[in-house]
Amino acid sequence: MAPIARPRADHTMPENLRALVIWHLTYFLRRLARACIATVPSKPRIRTHHTRTAGMMMRCAGWLAHLAPFWLADIAPDIKAARAALTLLIESEQFEALLTEDPKIGRTLRPLCRMFAIKQPPCLRLPQTPRTPKPTQPKSPHPPHRRGFTLAGFHPILPHLAATPTPKKPA
Repeated sequence: MAPIARPRADHTMPENLRALVIWHLTYFLRRLARACIATVPSKPRIRTHHTRTAGMMMRCAGWLAHLAPFWLADIAPDIKAARAALTLLIESEQFEALLTEDPKIGRTLRPLCRMFAIKQPPCLRLPQTPRTPKPTQPKSPHPPHRRGFTLAGFHPILPHLAATPTPKKPA
């Protein structure tokens, strides 16, 4: 059996590689020490609320039918059954009493009606809030001041272009 080869003295690490390894080790140890010693909790991140863009949710009536082509309705008849069940629920006599008893149900049923393109009954519709009119700014008798260069008094470069007062016509 061959003896295990031992490194010889001439197989030492080059000086620049040794410096690089030492630098990486000290960098790692400094980061580790900072993480272990740190007792102050970090600042909490400020979370911003993301709003949905217009492309993320379809807003047209019956968007489920637009999303699902005709062949999907044959494969998944549950869509047609759910639409029929919702229509029966809305058209029943007890629906309005149910809605007055618990108005939170309307919050769930309105999007479903929009999704299945079912016309909402008047008891399910939200009351229209009156819009506040935008405040109008009073019109000033003078036109707004225009910034920039005008020929209204003098022309600093070409004096012959200076505006001259027009003579008044006799009345």
